[in-house]
Amino acid sequence: MSLKQPVDNRHFRIPTFVSWLYPKRIWHQKNSDAVYLTFDDGPHPETTPWLLSVLDEFDVKATFFFLGEQAEKFPELVVQVKEAGHTLGHHGYEHVSAKKQSLSEFKENYKKSQSIVSSNLFRPPYGDIKKAQAKYALNNGKLVMWNWMSYDWDERLEVKSIIDRFKKDIKKGDIAVFHENDKSKERLKEIIPEIISIVRKKGLNFAALE
Repeated sequence: MSLKQPVDNRHFRIPTFVSWLYPKRIWHQKNSDAVYLTFDDGPHPETTPWLLSVLDEFDVKATFFFLGEQAEKFPELVVQVKEAGHTLGHHGYEHVSAKKQSLSEFKENYKKSQSIVSSNLFRPPYGDIKKAQAKYALNNGKLVMWNWMSYDWDERLEVKSIIDRFKKDIKKGDIAVFHENDKSKERLKEIIPEIISIVRKKGLNFAALE
C-alpha cells in the first residue's frame, strides 16, 4: 500500500477488500458510532500543543502514534497528551519503511519505540510491513492501520480538496490519519476544525482507540 501515488490516482479511502485480506490488523472499528482521529509522526513542538488545545476546545479525544526519537526529544509532550485523556500508540523509533528492514532491524526499531512510548498499539510507517514483521507486532500488541488517509502532508493537494473528500467519505467507525510534521503543521490548522464540524453535523461522535 503506497502513499506516494500520483495525486489523481490516490485512494483516500482504503478499499474494503484490503481489510478482508488482513483481518487481524485494525482497519476500522465495527459497531461504533464514532470517528477515530489519529495523528502520526509526533510529538511535534508546535503542532502537538496546538492540537491539544483545539481538541480540548471541541471535547474530542484522539490517538497519537508517536515516533520514539521524537518522544525522546519532547517527553513533556508525551505526558501532556496522556494527561489530556488521549490514547498513545507508537510508530517505530525512526520513521523508516519496514520493507527496508530485516526482521531483526524491525524488532529493534519496534521494541525501542514501544519502551519509550509505553503502548501496545503500533502503526508501521507508510503502512509498510512484511508478513514476519506483522506476526511479531501482533504477538506483542495490536497492529493499527486505517481506512481513511488525509494526505495532509502533500502540498500538491489543496486543503479544500482534503476537507471535501473527508466530508464525502467519512463514516462511523472510520479510522482517519493525519500527521504532526513540518509539512502538515500549517495545513492542519485549517483542516482539523473543519473536519470536527463535519463529523458533528453528520451526528457522529469522536473517540480514541483503546
